[in-house]
Amino acid sequence: MDVLVHDKIVSVRREVAIFGRDKDLDILVHDKAISVRQSVAKHGRPKDLEILIKDDHVSVSYPAHIRYWKQQDDY
Repeated sequence: MDVLVHDKIVSVRREVAIFGRDKDLDILVHDKAISVRQSVAKHGRPKDLEILIKDDHVSVSYPAHIRYWKQQDDY
């Protein structure tokens, strides 16, 4: 995973976002590829969602908002 998190192929980094460790998500939450950040928004931790809610791309921020508020309602 240490190598894959920095892979040049976007689809590899998207998969790391799904199965990655905390230290991988810390990197991928700021990835330049929108689809990688979308994957983090779909599978990431609450602290990732708090970052992605502020993303410039609605295709990232909207799913992050939905998951964030859904998790808030679960408590």
